This record gives sequence, C-alpha cells and structure tokens, in this order.
Amino acid sequence: TVIRELRPGIIAAVVAASGWIALALRTPSNTYHFAPVIVALALPVASRSTPSEQLDRWSKVFIGSAGGLVAALIGLGLAWTGNLEGPSLWDENGALTEVLVFSLGGVLVGNALVWRS
Repeated sequence: TVIRELRPGIIAAVVAASGWIALALRTPSNTYHFAPVIVALALPVASRSTPSEQLDRWSKVFIGSAGGLVAALIGLGLAWTGNLEGPSLWDENGALTEVLVFSLGGVLVGNALVWRS
C-alpha cells in the first residue's frame, strides 16, 4: 500500500522534527535555520520512490504539504514556549518569521517534487 511505501519518509520526518525540538530545547539561543526545510521535505523526498500514478491528487497535496505544516507548528510551539530565541537570517523579523518562511518554501518545493515524480 501507499502508506507502507511512505513509512521511510514518515520516520525520517519524525526523526528530523524530534532532533530539531531536542536541539531547540537544549539551546534556545541557537537557531537551526534549515531545520524547518528538512522537516518539510523529508516526506516528499522519500515519496519519490512511489510511482506518481499510484497517488491520487489529495495524497499528493498531503505528501507535499504535511511536513511544512508540521514544521510551522513546531516553530510556533518553540516560539510560544520561549525556545526560539536565536538570531535570524533577517535581523528585523525574528526567528519565527524565518521558520514560517522556510516552512512555506518547504511546502512549495515538496509539492513540486511530488507532482513531478
């Protein structure tokens, strides 16, 4: 089934998200700039081995977007608990803005990967 074929991507996304959370909780004054992108892209990258014709439209949208939503929610949670205090690549906007922009970028790239496979 499709879920069985996506299992490696789901595991990779959970590991990436858990690693990001653990690092952020341990050192909230550091920013892990590309963690949202890694979390957002884990499932779409892993799903490239699943033939596109096996996936319906909504499965593709889910695969391409779920990781970005998870990354954005993690970023919001870390900001809310005070664990997203590190510097941003854009000084004036803060780390939360960076997380949300990178999560959105992950969704865009993830969907491009899924729809092209």
